[in-house]
Amino acid sequence: MESAIGWPVPVRKNDRVYILLPLFGVQPTKEKGKTALFAPFATITLDWKTQKLVEYADLRFRTNWSKDTWAKEAGYFPFNKIATLTVGEYREKREKLLKLYDDMFHLLADNRPFSSEFNEDFSSLLRILMEPCLEKYYRVLAPKFFNHFLPELSGE
Repeated sequence: MESAIGWPVPVRKNDRVYILLPLFGVQPTKEKGKTALFAPFATITLDWKTQKLVEYADLRFRTNWSKDTWAKEAGYFPFNKIATLTVGEYREKREKLLKLYDDMFHLLADNRPFSSEFNEDFSSLLRILMEPCLEKYYRVLAPKFFNHFLPELSGE
């Protein structure tokens, strides 16, 4: 099994901004173009300003999730919301979201608020690109962030 880095989550602690990155398992399936996704098994946290690693957390130790959580796939990629996108369309949306993440970290570091337009754009792209099968895990890792940007759990 391979691992992948999930969507970044900003963390503010002691007036500093950090990036929490979930690591989750991925495994090719027999079906061409379909990849099994597994629950996050760890997180790494970086200081946003220095990019220095400040924490590695093994979620199999840190959470009270059932041992079965990591034994079977949580879902698959591509998922319904992106299955109809071309590779180019997916990459374009992904690049836009990553650019918004960059903007977010700059705003947080400067203690500036997000505009309503930023909130709408970010939420809209995150809703499209967030893996529905992993969303419940992200919500446990960063409830405040996901309740703000994705107030409703995906029904997929």
